[in-house]
Amino acid sequence: MTLSLAGFAIVFGLQDRWAHQAEPMQRFLPELEARLNDITRLQVQIAGSDPATVERQGERWVVAEKNGYPADTGLLRQELLTLAQLERVEAMTSMPEKYERLGLRAIDQEGSAARQIQVWAGGQPLVQMLAGKSGPGNGTYVRLLDDPQSWLSSANITLPSRPEDWLDKALLSLTQNQIHRIVLESPEGETYTLTNPDPNALSFMLEPIPEGKRVKMGEPQRIAGALNALRLTDVVADTAAPEHDTPWHSARFEAFDGLVIEAQSRKVEDQHYLKLTARFEEAVTQPFRNTSE
Repeated sequence: MTLSLAGFAIVFGLQDRWAHQAEPMQRFLPELEARLNDITRLQVQIAGSDPATVERQGERWVVAEKNGYPADTGLLRQELLTLAQLERVEAMTSMPEKYERLGLRAIDQEGSAARQIQVWAGGQPLVQMLAGKSGPGNGTYVRLLDDPQSWLSSANITLPSRPEDWLDKALLSLTQNQIHRIVLESPEGETYTLTNPDPNALSFMLEPIPEGKRVKMGEPQRIAGALNALRLTDVVADTAAPEHDTPWHSARFEAFDGLVIEAQSRKVEDQHYLKLTARFEEAVTQPFRNTSE
């Protein structure tokens, strides 16, 4: 019985030194929620990696490391709300030598598993914090950069640390019944045309049909659907694209309403690269205007 009580005394003693209960559900970042509309920049970084920075440029949110390509504003809103509503569940250690257990060592320290999160309002830093390992109750261990006290928080913090994960992945959506004509050009200079005279019929006709070959059933419709709900995985500046001798395949998509998409694609090793340009050409719509008149 004495051993049992002593054992409990040791357990409770360690627990008392390690953590104590916080005040009931206090905000971890009380100033953030009131200033959500003032935020101009968010940056996330892990040890050994470049940061991922989402910043406001006028009315647009862009990813700085991706040449100002548009950011996923839905994801940004979701993650900022998670931070703004984050609550302190339980106070943990304030001893730096114990941060490693919680994944809260600073990212400039060897073996750090933390995610450093910074938020600015105007030119002023509003949030500077670390998010560490997951804890009980779908929570995450957190601490402010200028405060040694760590906490178990109320939410699972999963802000992406790679710039490409903040990109707006929705690239283009041009449906089959929007397309009147597609002109395909091979690297060897061979040209083929798919024509659809009726947006309600989807009856794409291939011209010319290669000698001795037949058109595979459904293949014209598959090609016509290439730009429908098109999504990207990453972006790279044209000048920074890897040099390679793999030739480009070209395609010109003409829509009934005059939208023209010029597409160039190629595969380099296991990566598919696509270059797109879009413009309006009134001449494309002329045949349909004459028909309606």
